[in-house]
Amino acid sequence: MIRGQFRSKRGQEEIIGFMLIVIMIIVIGLALLFFMKPKQAEQKDSQMDNLVYSLAATTYEGQDIGARIDE
Repeated sequence: MIRGQFRSKRGQEEIIGFMLIVIMIIVIGLALLFFMKPKQAEQKDSQMDNLVYSLAATTYEGQDIGARIDE
């Protein structure tokens, strides 16, 4: 009976150790993904802003594109 209880505790300790290792790997992976995310999203936003501003400043037949879109 004593041996069965010892084996049960030992198995629980091994499972807890394994879970700690898995959690540490997940946390490290998420940290790496967070710090290494691509910066292209910011560039695309600024390119869209530049496109919108240039279209708004463009004139066509004496009217701004913005005014023509509003019509």
